[in-house]
Amino acid sequence: MKSLSQWLKEESSAEHQKVEAKLDVFNRVRSLSDHKQLLQSFYGLHLTYEKNIAIYREQIKSVLDWDISFKSSLLEKDLSYLGLTTNEIENLPRCSEDSLALYSLPNTVGTLYVMEGSAMGGQFIGKKLSELFNIQTHEGLLFYFAHSQNLREYWRQFTKKLDDYGEKNLDKWPEILSASKRTFRCFENWCT
Repeated sequence: MKSLSQWLKEESSAEHQKVEAKLDVFNRVRSLSDHKQLLQSFYGLHLTYEKNIAIYREQIKSVLDWDISFKSSLLEKDLSYLGLTTNEIENLPRCSEDSLALYSLPNTVGTLYVMEGSAMGGQFIGKKLSELFNIQTHEGLLFYFAHSQNLREYWRQFTKKLDDYGEKNLDKWPEILSASKRTFRCFENWCT
């Protein structure tokens, strides 16, 4: 039998590929100004996600033994480094709360799978942008390197916890998958 993480990867791959194709970071980001615009959209998405998932934070910690990582503070630092004032950052548009609404633990787990997994792609993006603009992590790339010291281990640990949860909650897999797909669609609609 497949693990939950393997199954989610396979079953949501079309949505994942669609986001990557529409986001098209390396054709979209040709200047630091383009990079700043992309970070602004990520910020609007992450603020909504963090607000919505906060009510499940303790439950996730208890059930999955996982501490959710919030990345909006890294985005704030990146945007500030790139020239936005605190007031400008606070007034950036935000993704609608309904598009990332969380209404159950399985739904939250599906969203968490996408958001935690985005760190894998983020690190790849960060490395390419660092080369393209000849800038270091602290020069507007903190968000992409949130777990840079041990990202593979971070992901391995997360998927292990996810798979353990999946083994005990086989009947919840469809709801988890539905939330994962919805989260990918939210990325696609908000960030592209």
